[in-house]
Amino acid sequence: MLAATAQPDAVEDWSTRDLSFIGGGEKYARTRAICAAVSDAQPAAGDIPSAGERKALEGCDSEALYFGFGVPMDRAKARQCAMAERGHTEHTLALHHGAGLLAMAYANGEGGPENLDVAIHMACQMEDAPAAMDARIEHLDDIRSGKEDGGSFDTCDDITSGASGGVCAQFAARRSQQDRQPEIVRLKRGWTDAQAAAFDSTFEAFRAYADAEHEMDCFRGTAQAACNISGREYEIERFLDRIAALKDGAPFAKDDEQELGIPNPAINPTAWRKMVADMDSDTRAFYERNRDEILDKRATFERALVRFVTSTFPAMTAHETRVRFSDL
Repeated sequence: MLAATAQPDAVEDWSTRDLSFIGGGEKYARTRAICAAVSDAQPAAGDIPSAGERKALEGCDSEALYFGFGVPMDRAKARQCAMAERGHTEHTLALHHGAGLLAMAYANGEGGPENLDVAIHMACQMEDAPAAMDARIEHLDDIRSGKEDGGSFDTCDDITSGASGGVCAQFAARRSQQDRQPEIVRLKRGWTDAQAAAFDSTFEAFRAYADAEHEMDCFRGTAQAACNISGREYEIERFLDRIAALKDGAPFAKDDEQELGIPNPAINPTAWRKMVADMDSDTRAFYERNRDEILDKRATFERALVRFVTSTFPAMTAHETRVRFSDL
């Protein structure tokens, strides 16, 4: 029986990658040499799925397995899944999939033995901005040499581009969604099925509203996706804090913090109008379309909110509910 063999590297190694589009690779000579020196480092045999295992792993999500997102955490299986993912184009900027996940797993010794040479080789197979590639490989080399502590390396540590920032912001949101589940379970404790369902509908409506609210943050910049995701998650935390205060009977106080991102036309229409006043007509049209979406989703959220709060907390009137949540 033939032993399993490592999947061929999916992309050109950093040591030989064509960098003519930035004037050549001289600037990155040190990290390219580091990659060349570990080009023969291979994953552990147990991490390389057989043909049958690879078939069973089709459609797997190494990030979910590694962090326990929606499935039981299984970092050994995450390694195998990441091996199977390598070369798959659906994971653009695969910081937590494929080679990126393997770089983390081998650097941290999670799911199997630590091997910094293999971790660096996997990092050399990633696709990212040149500055990020250089910083990440340097980071791993410092861990290998003892200049930096290991055990908590993350491929998002060394990002330099807005595109990678968006991928890492989405990961942070995924982790936040997981972390907040115990609090949501606590909030629902003691509610009837109808009240819990009303909360779920309200929460979903708020998520859609918060997403629209921050859609134009960092508009047309490379960090737009990261700004949108981070803004949405910030609003979700504020919403859940407000629900928790209501559930726990805590004193009500609106946030003193300034708005995150651009002015919200549903909360501060004067500031929003001032912001768009001097825009050219084409740019302003994008903001006006977004304003209409925000107002529509805000109305949907508020209707769901009033139904939920007044049915779950009978002492609260519709007017009091709107006031309590008017700054969100």
